[in-house]
Amino acid sequence: MTNIVSSHKREKKQQNAISCRIKKSSRIFVVYSLISIMILMSSSNWTLANSNAQTDLDPAFQDSYWTDDNTISTSNTSTNDAVKREVGPGEGTATLAVVLVNKARSDITAVKGYLSLPPGFKAIGVIPAADMGKNVSELPEYAVDSYDSIIKSGETFTLYFEMSVLKNANVGPYIASLDLVYSKVLETGQITVEDIAIPFRVTGKVILDVISEKYHLIPGSSNMVNITIKNKGTANASGVIVSVNEAAGTSNSLLSSNSSSTANGGEGRESIPLINIGNNTFDIGTIPANRTAEINPLVYPSNSASETVQNIDLQISYGDAYGNRKSSDQSVGLVISPKPPQSILNVDAGVSSDNQNSSIVLIAGKIQELQFSIANQGKIPVTDLVITLTSQADTVKILGNSKWTFENLIAQSKLNLSTNVFASEDVIGKPIEFRVKIQYVTDEQSTIETINLGSYVDGEIRVRAYDLDVNIIGDRPNLVGNLLNEGNTVALFTTVEMLKPPLPEQKSLVRNIASQQYLGDLTENSPLPFSIPLTIDNSTKAGTYPVFLKVSYRDNLRIPHELTINGSVDYEPIQQTNDEGQSIFGISSSNGNRNTPAIFPILAILVIGVIVATIVFLKKRRSKSKISRILGIDNNNKTQKEQVQQEEDMGSLSDGPTDKKSDGIIDERKKG
Repeated sequence: MTNIVSSHKREKKQQNAISCRIKKSSRIFVVYSLISIMILMSSSNWTLANSNAQTDLDPAFQDSYWTDDNTISTSNTSTNDAVKREVGPGEGTATLAVVLVNKARSDITAVKGYLSLPPGFKAIGVIPAADMGKNVSELPEYAVDSYDSIIKSGETFTLYFEMSVLKNANVGPYIASLDLVYSKVLETGQITVEDIAIPFRVTGKVILDVISEKYHLIPGSSNMVNITIKNKGTANASGVIVSVNEAAGTSNSLLSSNSSSTANGGEGRESIPLINIGNNTFDIGTIPANRTAEINPLVYPSNSASETVQNIDLQISYGDAYGNRKSSDQSVGLVISPKPPQSILNVDAGVSSDNQNSSIVLIAGKIQELQFSIANQGKIPVTDLVITLTSQADTVKILGNSKWTFENLIAQSKLNLSTNVFASEDVIGKPIEFRVKIQYVTDEQSTIETINLGSYVDGEIRVRAYDLDVNIIGDRPNLVGNLLNEGNTVALFTTVEMLKPPLPEQKSLVRNIASQQYLGDLTENSPLPFSIPLTIDNSTKAGTYPVFLKVSYRDNLRIPHELTINGSVDYEPIQQTNDEGQSIFGISSSNGNRNTPAIFPILAILVIGVIVATIVFLKKRRSKSKISRILGIDNNNKTQKEQVQQEEDMGSLSDGPTDKKSDGIIDERKKG
């Protein structure tokens, strides 16, 4: 019974424990479920909010430019069609157009913008403090504009901010800060967006001006007019093209003048005072700020336009700072000078056939070709032309033709003439004159003109060097030689200077080049000696060395001339002793130690020669006395030998007996 009761209690406790666990598990499940629902709801709300944040954006910047047109524009009007204006430092009042785009999903309206200006710009007008919710003292320079129309999603709108561009503003980029206040359509309240970066640029301005450097023109002839186009602005002018305009109703005319009146009061035909005979269009390219470009139109003023003032009309087309093509009409004033009195024909000096001496300069003592030309500078030809050339100096003679005849000479053409002349040496350094007499017929009238052709007679200078050598002067080697002027006039202020060899592989005699030597005047046909001190190394060997001399002089007109003379010298090193003033066997010595060892071989040779001579003399003496003792030859034998010798001499003139005696004597000698 007890066991049954205890088992029943145990089962009851187990059931209670199980029920408690079930209750506890259900509570935990409910809590976890609530937490999961809350997490899912918060995640859904975050995703929705984030999605709205990504799609419903604020208005954003698109473009900015300066303009004079501040009318309201939307996306229906492209910004490329907007009127863009150049603005430079110190411009004053200017309007900056800021183009914005509505990136929100809904339409917006009632947009008001507050543009904070950087240094160099000043706002125009006063901004109420209530508009910004700040104190006026805390505000920087602000420019304000508003846009009240409805702006659909994705459309652009433009705000125009008026400001003053100060002189301390620079050409280049700037960044302003824009605050926007706007409302959404069908929604209440306002939305504020702060610090939208607005980049803009001070473009600078192109200001072109024209200046004529040559405004005095000669009538009846072509004139090259130098016209300078200067960009005085602060921006580069690109693609500049300058056109010389034609006046209306006149072919190729630069200026349309009023019709001239005739003598009877009637109206005459229209005159053309100035025409362009050169290029009409000049493509310059880019003219940077504060730089210039030049054009050179070729114009021809008529003779009737002399002593008048004319204008050249120019049209300049260029690209501004935005790349827009613009044009500017300019005019340059010109003064037509009075018509100078001038001859139709003119004489010009030519160049001689050797292409070296101008015919204006004649060389005395030579037959030269004098060339000159006769030019017809008029508009009509001349006929029956007779040209005569005469010399005005007795010492200058014309050796060739002096008279020429031609049937005609057309306008703007010339005749090239030449003849041979000779100038004496007596007129060296003097001017002479040739007279050209011209007879011709023009406009059925005979005309005689005399034109003087001047010339100058100069002498000839031809310098050469000879007798180049190396001499010792004052214990120092010197390059000596002579200069000879083979011309016929003096070379003034002559100097000579030794040069180093032009090629590095050539031998050089000296280590250092001496200074220039002044020689004075080099008279013709009179040698002028020179001496140049040399610095020669002790190691320089004997041989032939090249020499290069630079001779400088001036002619009679004080014109400097230089020439280089090449030559060569034979160099032999000089041997010297130590003791100066002493001599050994006729060999002088000096204080230098360089050549002292050369004496010792000479002394050794002399000593050896004396010893050899003494030995030979003693040997001859001993051999002679020994032979005398052996042969026993006495004074009688000597006398007999002399007699035999005399007989032999006489026998040479006779026949055989003399020969036999001679043979006998020879036999006796052999026996002895």
